Amino acid sequence: MNGRVDTNYSNIISAAIRSFEKYDFILINIKGTDIAGHDRKPLLKKEVIEKVDSVIVPLLELLPETLIVVTGDHSTPCSFGDHTGDPVPILFATDGIINDNVKTFDELSVSTGYYKITSNDIMPLIMSYSDRSEKYGA
Repeated sequence: MNGRVDTNYSNIISAAIRSFEKYDFILINIKGTDIAGHDRKPLLKKEVIEKVDSVIVPLLELLPETLIVVTGDHSTPCSFGDHTGDPVPILFATDGIINDNVKTFDELSVSTGYYKITSNDIMPLIMSYSDRSEKYGA
């Protein structure tokens, strides 16, 4: 695992799953898409996204006991070659979350989903969806 576009994505996912033996919060940061965006290589970025898509299936075996969140920390469009303030898609998966009608995980498709959230909303939602937030009013 090297943080480049040629990293072993399967090993990243395997290491994350093994980490649940000791930790209850795991963050995976995959840099390959960001690097391809900086290098203005859209076909490489597509290839990296497809590689990640192909190896994340074992994470689904952790459902519904585990909250899985998939997102980007920022956008890096190949047309611009640098970070931008454009919205990034986010996915929350666990038991008890109401599904919306979004079927494709990309910027345009998720914009039709239920929620429009900001970065300030993410940790409170993670805490809530993982039953770690304080309950109010009940």
